[in-house]
Amino acid sequence: HAASAPPACSTSQLVPTIGSPNGAAGTTYLTVTFANVGSACTLRGFPGVQAVARNGSSLGNATRVSMGTKVATITVKGAHHGFFPQAKALLGIVDTGALPHCSTVPAVALKITPPNQTTFKTVPLPFEACSHGPSVLKVGPVKS
Repeated sequence: HAASAPPACSTSQLVPTIGSPNGAAGTTYLTVTFANVGSACTLRGFPGVQAVARNGSSLGNATRVSMGTKVATITVKGAHHGFFPQAKALLGIVDTGALPHCSTVPAVALKITPPNQTTFKTVPLPFEACSHGPSVLKVGPVKS
């Protein structure tokens, strides 16, 4: 008989990190990596990403875009012997100068929530965001 799929990954078993930026015209792309420090689990969909101001307030949610990746359920193997399997999602930060009606304000971090979870983890990342109006963030679905 077929083995059942592992349960959904919980925020507590995933450690998010942000990779080095790659610039493109008007947008900087980074990889959000989720390292699994627990047992095997599954992820499907888009992570939640919010910019955070110095005072801790939210500067808006990331817009979900496919960025060439189809939404699929991925299995992240469990951690073993110091090896932490990973899932990734592409994050774009749009240059504030490319957005109409953007009042620029410094962001100091990102609140990152795994797909289909409600608890976030905060990752420091300084960048320019909009105090209101359009979000400078866009995020793709998780992939292996």
